[in-house]
Amino acid sequence: MAQTMRFSNGRGTRLFGNAATASGVLPIGAADFFRRRLAEAVGVGLFALGAGLLVSILTYTPGDPSFNSAGNGVVGNFLGNGGAKIADLALQTFGLASMLPAFVLAAWSWRMVSKRGVSVWPLRLVLLIFALMFLAIGLNALPAPENWPLMSRLGGVAGNLASTPLSTIGQIFGISPDIIAAIMATIGAGLFITALGLSWAEWRASGHTLALGLSALGHGAKRSRDVFGFVPAWVDDLKNESQQDSDDLD
Repeated sequence: MAQTMRFSNGRGTRLFGNAATASGVLPIGAADFFRRRLAEAVGVGLFALGAGLLVSILTYTPGDPSFNSAGNGVVGNFLGNGGAKIADLALQTFGLASMLPAFVLAAWSWRMVSKRGVSVWPLRLVLLIFALMFLAIGLNALPAPENWPLMSRLGGVAGNLASTPLSTIGQIFGISPDIIAAIMATIGAGLFITALGLSWAEWRASGHTLALGLSALGHGAKRSRDVFGFVPAWVDDLKNESQQDSDDLD
């Protein structure tokens, strides 16, 4: 408890005491200080979680251990057995859409560290789940690279299962599966943007950062090949298909 000493010198009474909050436990401002540090710690944790998810997916290697396979003994995933299992589960379920949570966690991390906070985060979490589903449906309509390492398409099992009844309904109304996929992908993109929780000013500021990040990612992939001789196989497939399409146009 706060202790206060009262002295009187004939001209008035003076109070002397140690600094304390209204509760008499912490100094004034200490509660706000610890609250800010806690928010920053949560932000750092969210970033680490998102970065871990993204790295595990980007370094997915066929033959790594999974929840239904022991693997071939050599783990290619940068995050070891745990990363291999998470990557397999994520890609099997939602395909390439499984990378979306990593970007949402990064955005939330920025909001927390910069003391802006994440408004209505439970709602944004629900929107993220729906965004995963809708974008998985959209990705399912895209042709998978020839050496795509999974039995499922680019939208994973979820995208494949959801696309089947939607295609049936579309046939009844004369809507092609490609149009349905485009609509689903557009809705999913909107939900994803909302789930990020970024303001317009942050979107403008992040545009330049994103460009730098993509450039760094490209240099990092090249450096990874030069140093480790490793780049995920499906990245090579996508790059090769893009190059082949360019050659065909020429």
